[in-house]
Amino acid sequence: KIGALGTATYVEGDKVVAFGHPFMQTGNSNYFLTNSEIFTTVTALESGFKVGSTGAPIGVINQDRSAGLAGIVGKYPAVIPMEITVTDRQSGTEKTFHVQTIHNEKVAPAFLTAAFCSAIDKTIDRRGAGTATVDFAITARDLPGEVYECENMYYDGANIAVGASSEFSTMVDSLMNNRFRPIEVMSIKATVDIDENCRTAKLVEVTTDAKEAHPGETINFKVKIRPHRGEVVVEDVPYVVPSDASSGKLDLVLRGGGLINKRTADAVEKYKDSPLIKAIALRERKMDFAEVLDKIRSQQRNNDIVIEEDITQVLEAIDEMQQQGIEVDLQTETVVKGVDLLGVKKRAQEEEAKNVQKYPTLYIIENQLETSIMVVRGEKTKSSESSAETKETDKTKK
Repeated sequence: KIGALGTATYVEGDKVVAFGHPFMQTGNSNYFLTNSEIFTTVTALESGFKVGSTGAPIGVINQDRSAGLAGIVGKYPAVIPMEITVTDRQSGTEKTFHVQTIHNEKVAPAFLTAAFCSAIDKTIDRRGAGTATVDFAITARDLPGEVYECENMYYDGANIAVGASSEFSTMVDSLMNNRFRPIEVMSIKATVDIDENCRTAKLVEVTTDAKEAHPGETINFKVKIRPHRGEVVVEDVPYVVPSDASSGKLDLVLRGGGLINKRTADAVEKYKDSPLIKAIALRERKMDFAEVLDKIRSQQRNNDIVIEEDITQVLEAIDEMQQQGIEVDLQTETVVKGVDLLGVKKRAQEEEAKNVQKYPTLYIIENQLETSIMVVRGEKTKSSESSAETKETDKTKK
């Protein structure tokens, strides 16, 4: 419980003035007004104080000004109820916590995050490293889709309670303080599964026996993964060649879902003045609330293997056209239909049209590899071969 004790300065009917000084001086407020029990008073030369505890809610504090607090007895503030269930895999302990906090977009995200971390700490009864699987749902009025849901895995080498709450904290704050319109959070429900083992892994090698691939065709990559302090395992990762893929070499990047594609990030920075980059950045600024949430909901999980096209060659080609004096307009965007440079473009509904695909694993993937395949249109030829060379690049976390 988080609260503050103060003196009731004046009472008139159901109206109360208290403290004689501000609490957080937020102006219009939405705090609980509770009774309290005072255990003792400590005198001091500069400032005496009382020792006590807050009690049951009896009303609402609706003003927090320089002169003090004002409230009403018998009227209660809007609250956000949260249920969080935490399971500790090592001890077999499972605990469910019920929390209520005031609906105040300035302080509620911090209070809810503190309660989230506290629930984990009280269940696992330790501080330190671990892996967490977190699933939470935020239900809110005036929220596009009404419910925001998230499932992800996290590893933290210092304090797993902090690591497990990171995305939860960010999303609660982003939703309650979004730039579009106020929303009223109705409820939050979360489940957290804690494992003290390190469940991370690195991609070691990727190969495919496909001699050639056609647009819309599914090929299979064999991806070697080395878990932390474990033996190499092989995952069969399917990949659907984009339906709009051109004939020739198709460069691909395989990375962990929690990482930024380093090659794409470098290319976007290098060619930031490209009309394509500017057009996509402009589209992002014009997105409405529903589009922003769609973008966030489509983000990959930390335990996903993500396969996406390397668009460096496309940006290099556009840059070369500009240097040669060839007019490059926004129609160049059709050259990279479906490529998501900044996480903005909407995906085609058909699976085979996707230029970014993901495959779930049991591990948090910490690096990225590069590979390529040969795309052909028309009938297959026996002489066509695909490249299976891989190159690891440094990880760059989101």
